[in-house]
Amino acid sequence: MPVFLDIEAKETTTLNKTQFSNIIAAFLEEMEKRGYWVGLYHSLCDSLARVSESIRTRYCYWLAWWLGPNGNPRTKYKLPIGLWQYGLEKKSPAFNGDVDADYCFYDYPTEIKKRGLNGFAAQPEPIEPMVKKGDKGDAVKEMQELLIKKGYLREGENDGSFGKITLGGLLAFQFESRLAVDGICNEDDW
Repeated sequence: MPVFLDIEAKETTTLNKTQFSNIIAAFLEEMEKRGYWVGLYHSLCDSLARVSESIRTRYCYWLAWWLGPNGNPRTKYKLPIGLWQYGLEKKSPAFNGDVDADYCFYDYPTEIKKRGLNGFAAQPEPIEPMVKKGDKGDAVKEMQELLIKKGYLREGENDGSFGKITLGGLLAFQFESRLAVDGICNEDDW
């Protein structure tokens, strides 16, 4: 999993948005330099009010927003939300007491290992074909099926034709995966 910064200390409430954001950026940038996939754990309201947009859109989020398991903050806010703490589970069988209830929208362990972050050696990938809007064929269909598995396209949207719907799914995937958001699926996107 990424290394998430959880900054909820009461002492930070006196900081203005720039000061607060600078502290967050300094930590996350330093951790990235050291080879870690990093993110920010924060509540929605506090984040929107106190964290700069450049940080909110640059780093993955573990969002604390207790909507219950049927809500979905990814549909409302343009944040790279990878984990969502939606509430509290009562009396977990694994622990003696209550635990946070979370959804994970992204396969971080696979990506972290593949990219050689967080202490893992990078894993070489086979070179895949490049596909872009207007393309048709098996490579497009394979990309669409991967986007369906990851939740960026719906079942049945794998017709092998790269149109507007596929482009939207790919752009969302690229943004949330911290890849180049160019609408072209190349070897970095596979």
